[in-house]
Amino acid sequence: MEVRNSFSSRSIELNPSYQQQNPFDILPDELVINIFTTLRNGCSFPSKWILLVVQLSGVCSRWRNLVIGAPLFWNFCVISSYDSLVLAPLFFERSRLLPLDLIVSYFSSEEIFTLLSSVSGRIQSLEFWFISPDELIDCLPIISADSATGLHQLRILCDPKHDWDCNSPEEHFSILRSAETLRSVVLKGVCSQFSPPLVNLTHLEIHEFSPTFAEFSLLFASNSALTTLCLPGVPRTEWLNEEYSPIDASSLRSLSVGLAEHWGPRTCGCMLTFLKLDNLEYLEITGNCTFSISNHFCSMNGLSRVHTLRLRDLKMDAPDVPLCSALKAVTRVELYNVTKSSVLVARNGAGDSEIYFPKLKSLRCDESNLMQDEGLAELVCSRSGMGLFCIELPSFLKAWPHNKVLAKLDAANIKLLFIEENEAAKGLSFYGSESGEVLHLRPEWIDYDEYDEEDSELDFFEW
Repeated sequence: MEVRNSFSSRSIELNPSYQQQNPFDILPDELVINIFTTLRNGCSFPSKWILLVVQLSGVCSRWRNLVIGAPLFWNFCVISSYDSLVLAPLFFERSRLLPLDLIVSYFSSEEIFTLLSSVSGRIQSLEFWFISPDELIDCLPIISADSATGLHQLRILCDPKHDWDCNSPEEHFSILRSAETLRSVVLKGVCSQFSPPLVNLTHLEIHEFSPTFAEFSLLFASNSALTTLCLPGVPRTEWLNEEYSPIDASSLRSLSVGLAEHWGPRTCGCMLTFLKLDNLEYLEITGNCTFSISNHFCSMNGLSRVHTLRLRDLKMDAPDVPLCSALKAVTRVELYNVTKSSVLVARNGAGDSEIYFPKLKSLRCDESNLMQDEGLAELVCSRSGMGLFCIELPSFLKAWPHNKVLAKLDAANIKLLFIEENEAAKGLSFYGSESGEVLHLRPEWIDYDEYDEEDSELDFFEW
């Protein structure tokens, strides 16, 4: 033993770098690059990427060489201030010929026009944050030109306080003359007439959308490969009747709708009731009011393949029987600010023989008032032995469940998991539904290129 310990000690003495070796040093260059570019893609504030690139390049000479030599570090750029506008050509140069992902919220007339014109053919993803259409007049001709042939994703966010004049041609100039490669469009805070050609899309999110029935039907006819549709504000249209033909929406796999304008127990003739959703797998509904969801979705829609149901901001005192009956394949339900957990009990009363959500396996809830001890106990008892194996709650509720409830969960073989709030799914919509969201995105309130004091001496052009 003494000889072995002596040998080990001597080995460490002979190799002083043994204890100082950075674990990253043994990783291949490609893996290190992939790790950090993955961090960029998963970051809540991707515009901090400029600062991260600076920090990474200062760790050691190897990382500096990796950062400067890897185009993947440079094909993403946020232009949110004059400084970032000056830095953008450096990013374009070092990204070589890779497609570019750009976020633009700083508009400086000729300067931004000249900058984007030089790389218009390389832009694959473009996101605009603006206050009024005047800011875009000098930018949109760039992506409207024939040279913007690689644009795959377009997101446009306008301050919702802007009052659109739907009769003004100045506010309805063409965003795109050609949309052959465009597959994903997100529009918020803009007039519905202010839009690129909505054709051949796979993803569409549009917040202010009040189409006629013919326009709504044409949307699906023109986008036969549309798999994801987000309509956070579906208008109430009571004039529709049964004379209209069903709309083939069989291409959809994911659908998110907001029904805040819909109210009351009376059946609403909104366009959603005409959708045929035979292949839908994910359904997300937000309401912020009290009503029956089955006024809009039921078995007539063809919901037999939906496996995930997400409900937010709904006041439901009992199961929505027609909806529950239509969703027989659901395996996961997520509830956010839904007032009653009893909406998920297996049966609606003692005399009801039908089992609702018979394949339910996991449940996600958010607030303690949703899952009080009695409500949770009722749910556990009704679901015992029916396949439910997991209930997820926010981590701050760890101290809440009573021992008796925990015992019932144990007896039913149902796991209780506590999830960090930031791990909860954001939802299908890229932009939230809050009307004032744009205010904290503008550089006047947050300078995304602001560096700490210790970074102030860094010279970007010497990286």
